[in-house]
Amino acid sequence: MKIHKYFLITDTHYENPNPGDILIGKGIEYLITQVERRYNNFPIFNYINIFGSDDIIWNRVYKEADFIIVCGTPQLGLDHIPQHLGQTFYDKLWYAKRLGIIIANLWLGICMGSPTLNIPSFVERLYNSSITKFITKNFKLYDLIISRDLLTYRVLSRLKIENHLLIDSVFYSPYYYKINNSSESINIVVPRHIPPHNARIIDTFKKFDKFVVLTHDITDFNAYKEHFSNIICVNNPKSLVEIYAKASTVISLRVHGSVLATFFGAKVANISMDSRSNILSSVGIRSTSINNLKTLSFNRINIKPYLENNFNKFSYLFYNKCIKTHE
Repeated sequence: MKIHKYFLITDTHYENPNPGDILIGKGIEYLITQVERRYNNFPIFNYINIFGSDDIIWNRVYKEADFIIVCGTPQLGLDHIPQHLGQTFYDKLWYAKRLGIIIANLWLGICMGSPTLNIPSFVERLYNSSITKFITKNFKLYDLIISRDLLTYRVLSRLKIENHLLIDSVFYSPYYYKINNSSESINIVVPRHIPPHNARIIDTFKKFDKFVVLTHDITDFNAYKEHFSNIICVNNPKSLVEIYAKASTVISLRVHGSVLATFFGAKVANISMDSRSNILSSVGIRSTSINNLKTLSFNRINIKPYLENNFNKFSYLFYNKCIKTHE
């Protein structure tokens, strides 16, 4: 048995988090654990705050890490690199790379704010944008890149950066928490605070008066609390998974709400407000544009074949690109 020391660069903020970002990391941790167990290895997971950590943390990484895993979340936009993932961040990764540490970017995302996504058009816009030089300079340090949606996959491929498209890691987060389907049944609508659309969202969701109104974020809750009597805010990731385990029908503007509902077999209508909804196309789910709320597109699928096939692909890639390289 070999002990492998992992440092996951992820959202570590639990007081008022974006639960989707934390669930991305938990899904990744579960998947890596399963791969390591296949080879009778023992993984140890440590955490680095993706929004910034001091030199004390990084000095520990340089001394101890076998693997660094950058965990998901949108990392690129049109002409935009988030400040916390800028060149200073990549200088630290390059230093770790020179020390021989294996580095992977798992479930990398690009977020483009459009409810109707024209992928070829966006690919060319991003290819010709100012971020291409940054990507081609820095992304070659990764031993493995997993893209979480078709837009990200095609942009990186257009830049001749090897990457692999797999279904979103949040699909595996219920396994991390060991949460199964509940015998209880509730119907859920999930709004999101988008000021130009709030009035139409309220008007649409009021028609579903017997549904629980579930918000993932305190900002969403505050935006809608005056309009719905049955509204709750749940941003603890485990509790959020437990609620979706009870879901029968879900109408959601939060793509990771739709991911969790799909995992538990609910009937799902995902409302697309930006390119992140493309995550669901990998499992055959068609989203409804926020500009067309009068006609909701419901989906119910058997996710298990996707999960099994996806895990086998990830296992092969992660072993050959990361574990085997380390050995």
